[in-house]
Amino acid sequence: MALHSFVHPLTVKHPSQVRATAVLAVASFAAEWSEFVTTNEATDILERLARRGHDLARFEALCGLDAGAFSKAPLPRATLALLRFIDEDPQAALRLLTDKPIDPMPPVVSDTAMGLFETIFLPLEAHGMQLALTGARAMALHGAARDTIDVDVFAAESARNPLLARLAEGPCRVAHVAADHFIVRHEDSTHPADRIDLMFPLVEPALSALPLREHIAGLPVIPALHLIVAKLMAPGASENADAFMLLDAAAADPDAVTSMLRGLIHAKTSDRFRARLEDAKGGLYRLAMWRAVRTV
Repeated sequence: MALHSFVHPLTVKHPSQVRATAVLAVASFAAEWSEFVTTNEATDILERLARRGHDLARFEALCGLDAGAFSKAPLPRATLALLRFIDEDPQAALRLLTDKPIDPMPPVVSDTAMGLFETIFLPLEAHGMQLALTGARAMALHGAARDTIDVDVFAAESARNPLLARLAEGPCRVAHVAADHFIVRHEDSTHPADRIDLMFPLVEPALSALPLREHIAGLPVIPALHLIVAKLMAPGASENADAFMLLDAAAADPDAVTSMLRGLIHAKTSDRFRARLEDAKGGLYRLAMWRAVRTV
């Protein structure tokens, strides 16, 4: 799809906004960006953002839109994509739309989650247990830092029983969220985001990332390549923005990202995970758009 076919309805006013606008637009997959849509969703999002105190006029200006564009109907599909992204993660939207300083994230009250990782998880990993940092902590180690409090950890299924047994000894509380997801908090922690999200991945690219984990600054971390692919495949706009940050930081070769996504499309999988093939196709689409707009 040509770049202009989805930025045109946004009335982009100067070239510096083309990349930000395009990157935000591709975060919400659509077949035809010039299509106009009639939806109550925009009204709901605008009301929600207003209650949170966000300055919508500022977002419209940064997106290169005319004043009041978010509230007009019918709405260009790409404009709705921008609005969805702002609603989901205003901080990420601002990071992509402007190089100027933005309002800081809430301060980190404590960092006991990282302390737990270093005192409990690190010794186990040093003795051969397959586990590694992922998420924003991994991004920072790969050169694309963003604000975060929590700690995301991938662990191999073979590590589940011994790891959970060690966590049961304290000093922490463990909550079972889903079959492959646990939340671990220090027993003295009070900040809701000061936690470890412990995940036992069931699908690629996370499965192959664990045996290939790297050690950066003494910490085990999944490879940047696998992290970018996973975030490109994710449906959330903020996850896609993380992938773009890593690509912009040259954390991995874009050609290698393309190769891995294509491999996942053609990989054999059970019916249970067949939807992941479509996720990989979406990842290729987002990567192609990133390649297009970075040359603008």
